[in-house]
Formats: sequence, structure tokens, C-alpha cells
Amino acid sequence: MGWVGFFLFLSVVAGACSSAIGGELSDHWGRKRVMVFSLFLSCVVTLGMAFAIWKNVPAGWLILIHIVRSFLGQAFDPTARGWVADQFPSHQRARAYSFLRTAHNLGWAIGPALGGFLAESSYFLLFLLTGTCIFFCWIWILMALPDQSIVGTQMHWRLREMWLSLKDPRFSSYLIYVFFLGALMGQLITTFSVHAFDFVHVSERQIGLLFSLNGACVVCLQVLATRFLTRWRLTHCLAWGSLIYAVGFCGVGFATTFWHLAIAVIIVTLGEVSVSPSLPTLAANLAPAPIRGRYIGMQGLAHMLGWAMGPLVGGWGLQTLSVVYPWLTWVLLSCLGVAAARGFWTLQKDIQESEDGLLVEVVVPQGAV
Repeated sequence: MGWVGFFLFLSVVAGACSSAIGGELSDHWGRKRVMVFSLFLSCVVTLGMAFAIWKNVPAGWLILIHIVRSFLGQAFDPTARGWVADQFPSHQRARAYSFLRTAHNLGWAIGPALGGFLAESSYFLLFLLTGTCIFFCWIWILMALPDQSIVGTQMHWRLREMWLSLKDPRFSSYLIYVFFLGALMGQLITTFSVHAFDFVHVSERQIGLLFSLNGACVVCLQVLATRFLTRWRLTHCLAWGSLIYAVGFCGVGFATTFWHLAIAVIIVTLGEVSVSPSLPTLAANLAPAPIRGRYIGMQGLAHMLGWAMGPLVGGWGLQTLSVVYPWLTWVLLSCLGVAAARGFWTLQKDIQESEDGLLVEVVVPQGAV
């Protein structure tokens, strides 16, 4: 399991790097072109995984293919978010991202259930059908999605250009807070599962039910919550959402039954529906229009690097601290949420109301032409 965790860490890091590169490329090549390119290569590599399984290749090759798949596939996400940002004004982007988030969680709820069923009979069939689904997504975007982005079409770019966004002091501070929050959000999968099994003594089936509860709550609450939160500043949504995350994960440490964990998951989900649409929205609003993809890609990089580091830190805590005090790891991890909340709250003084997601009415003086 230690090697499995290490290779999954490499996979997430590869996806994080791809997020930054994909966002940068979308500014130069156009959103649709990068989405089509990413999906096509993802389809090829996923079908290659199916072929490799069919041929019973050594596990090392499967790991390598998986890391390559993560790198190629993750370029799609910041580009898609950039495409959405191009279609909506700043005060409407959070609601648009909430619909995107709901669709993502519907897939998250259906995909693992179907995948688990297929894996019982054939991993080859599982990856073959996955590659086929990606192929039809590629066809749909290629044929039906309009490309109305406002970016240029410069085919030449330099990798170092994507780091220029760090010269923006507001955005570089924002990325630090995103990293802290990502490290806390990353505890929900591995660290939470191990703690629930080893310290609360719930079954694997019950852990699966907790993840299903998380996905179902997001699907039911995301659009409604965002409709309510659009009246708030994005920095306020992120600050309060980070605090709610901290409370929920702190509760995990003191849980002694399945129902205690279920309550903690619901609290964590409330934080998730608050921060998830706000993270890319604020990145898009802070960005100059010609390099919006760069900012969204760097936000994805910071978030995924935090997500990758989170389980490593949480796993160390479970191994060294939780064996003495089961709650101590989660209390310390919750401090990440408190730090992120403080950072997001202080950021509001440095950004304009329109960048912070508020609709600003322009008053034209009487008699002005």
C-alpha cells in the first residue's frame, strides 16, 4: 500500500502539472482545440490500458500508462473552466460552475458504481468501455461545442510564461490559500478511509456509503447553495467554506460511530458546495481576459499539489499521532482550513467588488452622452 500511495501521488502531481500547462495552452491555441486534443489523447491512452491488460503486461507498465493518462487528461479541466468563464460575466460564473460541479458529481456517483460492477468480471472490459465513453465525448465536443473564446491563436509558447502569473501579488497569495485548502480537502479519500476503518471500526461497505452520501449531497445541494451564495463575496464564500471544512474534519477525529462520521461528512460537504464553484470563479475574475486560462490552470496546479500532499501529511499523522490520540491528527489538519479561511478573508481588501463576484451597477450621470 505504501507503493500504491506513492504512485498515486505521482499521478496527482502529473495531473497538477498538466493543469497548469493545459490552461496556458488554451490561451495560445484556443479552448476548444486543447479540449479536443486532450480528450483524443486520453481516449488513445485509455484504450491502450485496456490492450495492456488484455496482454497481461507487467504492473510497472500499467502504472506508467496510468500516470501518462493523468497527465494528458487533466489538461481538459482548466480548459473547460476557461471556456465557461469566457461565456459568462464575472458575477454569473459561480452559478455556471455550480452546474458544472453538479454534472461532475453525477458522473462521480455513477462511474465508480458501474466500474466496480465491471471490475468484478473484466478489467479489460472496464477500460474498453471507459475509452469508448471518452471517444464519444471527443466527438461531441469536436462537432457540437462552439468555440467563442476570446483568446489568441498563437501556436508558439514558452513553458516559463505560465509562471508569470505569480508576479501578481494578489494571485500568488490566493494560490497559497488554495494550497492549504487543497491539502485539507485531500483528506477525504485516503486518510478518512483509513481512520474510519482502523479507529472507528466501520466496514468497507459503510465507508462506501459515506462517499455516496457525499456525492448525493453535492448533487442535491450544489445549485441551490450557489444560488444563495451568489449574494456573497467570493472571498467570504471561500473563508466560511474553509471554516466549515475545518469543523467537519475536526469532527472526524472525535467520531466513535458510523453516524458520527455521517454527520461529519455532511458538514464537510457543506464546505465543499461553498468553495468548489468559488475557487475557479475567483481565479477567472482576477485574470486579465487574454490569459484567463493561465490563471485557472495555476489555480488547478496549487489545488492539486495541496490535494497530493494532504494524504502524505495525513498518513504520517495517522501513523505517529493517532495511535496515541486518535483526534490529534484531525485537529492539526483542521488548522489548514483555519489558515485558508483567514487568508481568503484578508484577500477581500485587495480586490475589487466585481472581481469578488458582486454585480456592480454603473451609474451614468444625467446629461451624459
